[in-house]
Amino acid sequence: MEQDPYLFSKKNLARSVLSEVSSGMVLGLGSGSTSREFIRALAGEIQNRELSIHAVASSQDSYVLAKSLGIPLENEETFLSLDLVVDGADEIDPQLRMIKGGGGAIFREKILLQSAKRRIILVDESKQVPVLGKFGVPVEIAPFGRRSVISAMESLGYRGAWRLTSSGEFFLTDNGNYIYDIRVPEMYPRPEEDLLKLLQIHGIIDVGFVIEDIEVWFGDNHGRIHKKHSGST
Repeated sequence: MEQDPYLFSKKNLARSVLSEVSSGMVLGLGSGSTSREFIRALAGEIQNRELSIHAVASSQDSYVLAKSLGIPLENEETFLSLDLVVDGADEIDPQLRMIKGGGGAIFREKILLQSAKRRIILVDESKQVPVLGKFGVPVEIAPFGRRSVISAMESLGYRGAWRLTSSGEFFLTDNGNYIYDIRVPEMYPRPEEDLLKLLQIHGIIDVGFVIEDIEVWFGDNHGRIHKKHSGST
C-alpha cells in the first residue's frame, strides 16, 4: 500500500489540536484521513491523561473507529450542541472556503459544524488550491426523482456523474442517499452563489461547498503549523 506523503503533517496536526481539548467537552469528529488521525490521537490522550469527553461522529466510519478505540460516543440523534468540531477538508481556497464530502458524509459533517461553538479544520499542503473545484463537488441527492434532480442541475450548467461502488452499484451515504459528483464547471471562484443555486433544487440534500466561520490549522511536512481564522481573511 502506498504511503501517504502527507501523513506526518496529518499526525502532527492531530496531536497539536489536542491542546484545545479539555475534560467535560462534547466533541464533533469529522471524516476522512486527517480526522482518522485525530480520532486515534484523541483516544491516546484519553488514556494518557484521563481526559473525560464525549463525542459525536459524522460518519459510520468515524463512529466505528472511535468506538473501537474506546472513545465515549453521544447519541447521534439527540445531541444538542458541541463544544468543538475537528475535521479536515478536501479542498480549501485562500478565502478559507472549502469543499468537503469526498467520503460521502457532507450532510452529517455540516450538521456538526452548525452545532459547534468552535470549528477547527486541519489542512495539509495537498488540500490548498487557488480556486475550488480541482477534484469536483459532491452533491447528496435523495433517490426519489433523482433523474429530474439531475435535469434541473444540468439546466443550470452543472454536469457530472453518479458515484458508484467498485461493483458498479450506487454509492449510498449513511443516510441512504446518493452522491452525484459535479465535474463541470471545473472552477468555482464564487462558491457562495453556486451553493445557493443548487440548494434551491428540491431533492438535493446538501452540497459539498462549506462557507462557515472556521479556524484553519495549516500544517506542512516540516512540522510547522500556521493558524488562520475565516473572520480575518
